[in-house]
Amino acid sequence: TLASHDEFVEKIAELKATDESFGGALDSAWLLLCGALVMFMHAGFAMLETGSCRAKNAQNVLMKNLVNVSVGTLGWWASGWAFAYGGPYDDDGALSGGFIGNGGFFGQGFIVHTPTAISALPEGATTAVALSWFFQWAFCTAGATIVSGGVAERVKSPTYAFYAFLMSSFIYPVIVAWTW
Repeated sequence: TLASHDEFVEKIAELKATDESFGGALDSAWLLLCGALVMFMHAGFAMLETGSCRAKNAQNVLMKNLVNVSVGTLGWWASGWAFAYGGPYDDDGALSGGFIGNGGFFGQGFIVHTPTAISALPEGATTAVALSWFFQWAFCTAGATIVSGGVAERVKSPTYAFYAFLMSSFIYPVIVAWTW
């Protein structure tokens, strides 16, 4: 039997909603996979740096890489994400302030509260802000780790921890805000 026009339009709307949901799931899976692969770069950097330094400094180099990820995560969460992607944006998608973003500090906006629900997805979005945060965090801390190879055996741990925090909370995010 042939469907009426209204039934046909209704069926098309259902298919479109299913397609958007499936696309959002694929986007999320892809971001998780790619973020995890970039995160594994830290292990590669740690092994390369440890193999390139004297045995007496191997533990220091490994600890420095762990501190980089830990402190870098705090810096990216506290202000890095906000400076890089906090907006506001104009109609062309460019940063309105022109220098750095000014919203999203300390994970603000990761969870959306509505009168009826609490959700990780903003209205009309198919991927969560926290997932985008994770993906960009992986690159931010990897960028800070690259420098650690150049300063292996040359910098004390507290000084490097300060650098890692500064790099992930301000330096890297400002460059991202200017270029993306």
